[in-house]
Amino acid sequence: MDVAVVFFDWVLILTSTYCLFRTYHRIVHLDHVSLGNYVLMVIWVFCCLPILLNYVIGMPTYDVVYWYKPFIVPMQDPTVCIIYDVMILVAVWSAYFYCNSFQKRNGRGKAEESARWGGTFFESPYATLVFVLLPYVYVLASGQASSFLTYGSFNTRGLQGDLSTVLTGLLLLSLIFFCNWFFRRERLSGWHALLLVLYTFTIVWLSGKRYIIALCGILYLYYFMERNPSERVRRRLGRVLPIALVALLGFSAYYLVAVRPLADTSSSSIYDMLRVDYGRDDVTKYVIYHELFLHDHILDYPGETFLSTFLIWVPRAIWPEKPFQHFQYLTSSILGLPIDRLPAGTTPCWYEMCIANFSWLGILVAWVLLVLFIRWSDRAGFVSTRAILLVLLIVLLTQSIDAYTAFVLLFLAQYVVAKLMDSTKSAQTVRRRRA
Repeated sequence: MDVAVVFFDWVLILTSTYCLFRTYHRIVHLDHVSLGNYVLMVIWVFCCLPILLNYVIGMPTYDVVYWYKPFIVPMQDPTVCIIYDVMILVAVWSAYFYCNSFQKRNGRGKAEESARWGGTFFESPYATLVFVLLPYVYVLASGQASSFLTYGSFNTRGLQGDLSTVLTGLLLLSLIFFCNWFFRRERLSGWHALLLVLYTFTIVWLSGKRYIIALCGILYLYYFMERNPSERVRRRLGRVLPIALVALLGFSAYYLVAVRPLADTSSSSIYDMLRVDYGRDDVTKYVIYHELFLHDHILDYPGETFLSTFLIWVPRAIWPEKPFQHFQYLTSSILGLPIDRLPAGTTPCWYEMCIANFSWLGILVAWVLLVLFIRWSDRAGFVSTRAILLVLLIVLLTQSIDAYTAFVLLFLAQYVVAKLMDSTKSAQTVRRRRA
């Protein structure tokens, strides 16, 4: 391996791991930290850990998942590897220093006053009950409840189309409403813990996908820390979370063997699939190689999938020429197939999406916009609003946002209603003063 690549790889590994430990300490031991701390943990898992695994286990070969063979050349190109390392390194440091400055401005206790529980829709117990139970009611009313008696993805259950799309949105809404109701309680007893376990099990079962487990973990951690637990509880939590992460990776391997079996269940093929599922270095290096060096453009014009990502809530009936989602263009480039013939999708990443949309300028766009998004999310007044924005931040980094349209619409609706409520209160205050 090229000496320069090894040097930059290890600079990224060591620096990002240092930031990870500092970030982890802030989340566990400090009050009301920046959402950027959670983002940094996600960046490490999806963008930095794969580089470490290249040295600990080895580079993936994609022998079984052969359709990802186009990743191999970019992942072995020295210039591409160095560009990737520097880009992620600057991204990590940018977010890390922002989180430091946030903590200095909002020390222990200062930011608690601005963060409020509830807010608009979440104040109503009736709305909470309806949205929490809605996915269960939908499954029972769909006429295909028997398909959910076995655990698996929608495809393995024989469910496709509108049912799976609607159910995914309802599960996400149920999760956010449940969290806001559950964690705002003053006391949590053993019965509440049992309820949390049962609820988590049922929505994980209904979803049949691994991402819902990780999403539950992140939201539960965020909401629990917003309760400002005691230092004793924080220390216990700090010991449990790494074990939970290892357990999630272990379940992912089991999922590939038992739930979504591969043609070859050897350790090398499972490793390849885990790298595809949890690594974003491969797609990012692929786009760097094709966009910046081969000039083999993935998109038709600059900014194309930025439009489809940030305006996803606009129906295609209103905007017939709306671009497809980014993962569709990415998968089309990798497989060499037109979008209407794609058998599945490749999971995108924020960094490669910026480069695909804006070429070299996309590297700067990725750094700046991500920090601005984090800063904007930190300024949200309600705990529930920050939770929604946290999920959307993580989705931008790791997935396609199309499955999270429900969260986008919920945030927009809550934002509009909150502004109207603030305007009404301001008008009432002015009238009282005049009176």
